[in-house]
Formats: sequence, structure tokens, C-alpha cells
Amino acid sequence: MSNLEQEFKWYLQNQNDLVDQYEGKFLVIKKTEILGVFEDKMEAIKETMREYKCG
Repeated sequence: MSNLEQEFKWYLQNQNDLVDQYEGKFLVIKKTEILGVFEDKMEAIKETMREYKCG
């Protein structure tokens, strides 16, 4: 199973809890860690790109 498949599996397993806690927000998730929670999609992209390499 690829890393992306593992991450997606984790997301699906935790989707209900994530929606309950962060509904309406934009989350940046890497592996099983939430790197950031944002109000706006572009803010999420810009802030995450400052800290982490894309990919």
C-alpha cells in the first residue's frame, strides 16, 4: 500500500471525528498528523508551503 493510500485510509477512518471537530475548515494532513487548520483554502496552501515541501 502506498503512502497516499495509507493516508487516505487514515482519513476515512477518522473522517467523522474530523468533521465533528473541524467542520467548515481546511485541514492540512500529513500521514496521521494535522499540520494546520485554516479558514480559507488559499491561506492553507500559502502557510503550509512556507513550512513544508510540496509533494
